Amino acid sequence: MKFSLVATTGNEADVQIADAIAYAANDESSKVILACMEGIRDGARFIEALKMAREMGKPIVAIKVGRTEAGAHAAQSHTGALAGDDAIFQGIFKQYGVYRAYSMEEMFSVGAACAISPRPPSNKTVIVTGSGGVGIMLADDGVSRGLAIDPLPTAFQDRIKTIQPNAGVTNPVDVTGQVINQPELFRQVLDVIIDSPDIHCLAMHVGITPLLPGMEKHTRENVEYIRSRRPDMAIGLIGYFPGKLKEQIEQQGVFMVHEPTHATRALGAVTGFANYFSREATAPEPLQLAVKLPNQLGEYEALQIMESVGVPVVPMRVVKTPEEAAEAAEKLGFPVVLKLHSKQVGHKTEVGGVRLNLRDASEIKQAFAEIMASLSKHRPDVAWEGCLVAPMVKNGVETIVGITQNATFGPMIMFGLGGVFAEALKDVTFRVGAISEDEAESMIREINGFPLLEAFRGRPAADIRSLALTISRVSMFGKAMAGKVSELDINPLIVKAEGQGVLAADALISTVSGTGMDEVGT
Repeated sequence: MKFSLVATTGNEADVQIADAIAYAANDESSKVILACMEGIRDGARFIEALKMAREMGKPIVAIKVGRTEAGAHAAQSHTGALAGDDAIFQGIFKQYGVYRAYSMEEMFSVGAACAISPRPPSNKTVIVTGSGGVGIMLADDGVSRGLAIDPLPTAFQDRIKTIQPNAGVTNPVDVTGQVINQPELFRQVLDVIIDSPDIHCLAMHVGITPLLPGMEKHTRENVEYIRSRRPDMAIGLIGYFPGKLKEQIEQQGVFMVHEPTHATRALGAVTGFANYFSREATAPEPLQLAVKLPNQLGEYEALQIMESVGVPVVPMRVVKTPEEAAEAAEKLGFPVVLKLHSKQVGHKTEVGGVRLNLRDASEIKQAFAEIMASLSKHRPDVAWEGCLVAPMVKNGVETIVGITQNATFGPMIMFGLGGVFAEALKDVTFRVGAISEDEAESMIREINGFPLLEAFRGRPAADIRSLALTISRVSMFGKAMAGKVSELDINPLIVKAEGQGVLAADALISTVSGTGMDEVGT
């Protein structure tokens, strides 16, 4: 491997890793940036460096240590740098197209592949092997890396069968060990595959064949042939190669690995970068804000603020007596939810302050009395402000959207599964600053629970675009309120069926001390 620059930034008393990334981004002799970091001292400086790398088309492959509590403590004692919340870094890496490596081997191997390989137009991949088992291994890993490993068209399968009747022909293509006796089989099969303009990635397992007598020449010629026909294709060759052959093949823009899954790993990275750099960097639509923050904010006030920035909210009434609660429920329509109204209680369920699915006036009056009694028992210090009545929202997926102020990067937007599962599952993702709807949709699709938002067994798909718009608006609110709002949670934000929008059913806003009643506009 050839390096244009090696910089170790140490304790970063002056020069930071962001400076090294920015320098490499503008260095014409650098193709890929490799970075190993413990913590970031200046978040804005780091983000600017990532943006610069994007503008210059430079992939970044990074290791971020300090993922665990033990690792974070070790990082702090080593350089004095705070490792920070790993989920925050993971979100920023996703946002700015950084490939995250988890070992030095992975960083160098993936980085080398990205420096050598062209960026393919798609992730459509074919696997060719002389071993069926290795092909299955590659298929499993390739799918997990985001590669599309689809069956070859029937016409292609038929052509391969005429070449090698015993071959596995769907995808992976198993040429079988007969290739040792008939080295021309690889070329003949490759001839079929490169005829498809839709296939842009190739993982080819040649094993020890390049070391056998006469096979080095066949391997080199096969690579030269396929590269001459398909300069756009990303190719990973798996096997053992004499030193000179390795150099000749790399000059053809083909990377080589020993471990089979390292080929699919690298192809996943190469296609990921291709997709990232081909996307236009979209900015969020401007949002007009004129928001007054009271000194104290309860759920009702928080939802009103969210409604003012364009977030749809569940209709809600503040009531002071059981009779008012029953009257409000009649107007809103049964069934309803009755909740404690208090600026001093953030999580109402913890004090028995929520009653669901109330179906008539008698149930509401009883629930009202129970909430008052529960508040008196659990929080006698809290002043009684009444209750909130809202209709039960039928059907939909509960999600959470929030803002948190990070000491290094400032306001971060968070998205994940909501309701009672938010803290238990911790299936959330982050982005920094104000984000566009497209970036918000990327957030939505990367959580583990995303299948809950897709169509499933007769259940319609959720309204992803309305959800993305809401996340974008909340992120803009968070950026505008930097230094004033310390935390925001909309939980649950209920996502209804496609075309039916979203509804915020509960919200919590915490303000920075001393900033209440300020009006913020943008």
